[in-house]
Amino acid sequence: ASVATEGQSRDATLNATWRYLEGKGQLVSSISQSIATDGPAITTFKVQNPDLWPEGKYKVEISLDGKPVAQQGFEISKR
Repeated sequence: ASVATEGQSRDATLNATWRYLEGKGQLVSSISQSIATDGPAITTFKVQNPDLWPEGKYKVEISLDGKPVAQQGFEISKR
């Protein structure tokens, strides 16, 4: 997940939380990164699984200093 931010910050924390919705909102991963910006910036979060991801619906939620700011759903399926 890539998160675009604007503005200035000396010590903010971005967090990305991935959940598997088919598994009743089961937590997949939660990663925090401290950011210090002086204008536009992109922060990238990466989650990996050495096995195949289970098919179904997922959601990634982005928070800034503990406050929700964005979310995006996605689905993994066989082709």
